[in-house]
Amino acid sequence: MAKSIVVMYIILTHGIDFLPMMIDKFDTESAYRESYFMVKDTIDWMEQDPKVATVLLQVYSISHIVSCLAAAYGAYKLKKLFVLPLACFEFTYLLQIVAMVILFLRISRHFLNLSSLILVTLIATAYATKLILLIFGLSCVLLFFHIMGDIQTLQAEWQQPKQRPQRGYVRQHGDYMVWHEYLRAEQIYESNQSLTLTTHATYMDLGLLPTMLSRWQAPISLTIYASGSDFYKAIESFWYIHDCLQMRRLLRHFVSIHLVWHRQHYPPGLHLFDLSRAPPASLKCHQPAPYAKARQDVTYWHLHKLKYPVNLLRNVARLNAYTYYIMALDMQLLPPSNFAKKFIHFAWVRYWNHPDIAKPFASIYCLPTFPHTPQAPLAYNKQQLVKVLRDYNITKPIYNNNYLWQRNWLSSVKDQEHLYIYDRATHGICVGYISINELEPLYDEQYEMESIYQANNNLQCLLLSHLGYSFIIMDNVFLIRRTEDSWQSIRYNKTLRFARLHRLNKLKKLYNNLVSLPGVNNNLEWLINMAKKD
Repeated sequence: MAKSIVVMYIILTHGIDFLPMMIDKFDTESAYRESYFMVKDTIDWMEQDPKVATVLLQVYSISHIVSCLAAAYGAYKLKKLFVLPLACFEFTYLLQIVAMVILFLRISRHFLNLSSLILVTLIATAYATKLILLIFGLSCVLLFFHIMGDIQTLQAEWQQPKQRPQRGYVRQHGDYMVWHEYLRAEQIYESNQSLTLTTHATYMDLGLLPTMLSRWQAPISLTIYASGSDFYKAIESFWYIHDCLQMRRLLRHFVSIHLVWHRQHYPPGLHLFDLSRAPPASLKCHQPAPYAKARQDVTYWHLHKLKYPVNLLRNVARLNAYTYYIMALDMQLLPPSNFAKKFIHFAWVRYWNHPDIAKPFASIYCLPTFPHTPQAPLAYNKQQLVKVLRDYNITKPIYNNNYLWQRNWLSSVKDQEHLYIYDRATHGICVGYISINELEPLYDEQYEMESIYQANNNLQCLLLSHLGYSFIIMDNVFLIRRTEDSWQSIRYNKTLRFARLHRLNKLKKLYNNLVSLPGVNNNLEWLINMAKKD
């Protein structure tokens, strides 16, 4: 660019007068004019049209200066199109220099001695080499810009929402069929935009959804077990919640629904579900909801003695969550009110402004869980929770009968508007917790009776403990267990009944063996009576 600026300065200060000076020099040294026809033709043209030659030289110099400025801007903004003009100019200039060096050497051989000619040749070659290196550097810059453009394109594609099928997709999973995103939420939250609650249910549990949705008001990934006729009951329940309970805005905006059914018990007439359509004529808002008076023991899956694949349902809900953090809960657990925004802010502060979490990618955030009675109001903060537990005499902890820990947590007083860390541990039991979805292992689908309320049966927490996860107990937030797990109570009671019968059979065998021995009193009947009392 410097040479172009010098040329422009000479033209602006001397006009076209500098051309005659150059022509006179060629006339003085006749060898210049006569040595090569290109030189002679160029000098003749400049003598005839000096103004045209000056204008062309100005246009060339100005264009070169503009291309240099554009290249500087392109280098700053990483835009290769702004560097291309300079690369073209430099390549053209290289061709000019090569041609001029050849002409200059052909002319110089007539009046320079051998040593001077060699020196001039070396200088001209060095200058041409410098130009070649400059063009090579520009080529590297263009290549760098091309690579950066590809990286930015990949980054943009990575940050774009995942391309999901318009109507979800169906996959077979062992003995079950899974319809992912049977009903998709209108607003998709991703990355750190929010916190997704992942849960599962039968249509019998959908009566708990309105309260959960009103308190949560953030993404919910819900898996419904809908084998056979349970599918229609689930659809009717959703219509009832949508229209009769006036939950259409929250339901459409936040809830994504996935279906799971046994592959040998297809829902007859399985069809798409669209909340934007008119509700079915069979919907009667003045009548009780489909889930209101039914019982789990009369559901299709229970009457046909199907298993409730609880961990498969949990995994399906997790696989369809698109946020970085998730909270995996059973439907019977009530989450904190407007908790998602508070936790995202808490995570941001703890990770960046005040990084005091040693293993942020191997930590789960546990929320203490408290029981509830139907007569008691729902607490929205710790102060209300303490009052409800005291007024309604709710004292028994959810797990481990840890009265001391529960009392200490309730007695800690902090600002109610923000989240804090109450305690840290390397093992423990969490009924409900927040985790990083992509980094937490999925649930073991072979284990059917996993209880999240018993330390020895909560395999997920045991696994996380063995993997070195840190259990961070949160303060100022809690979960409320509204009811027993309806799906688990049936299976659990049946298991207890079989266990008692098995124990009775063992005692009978022991009794028969004992009474058959000589000298043994037959008063061992109390063993059977004691077993029957259990």
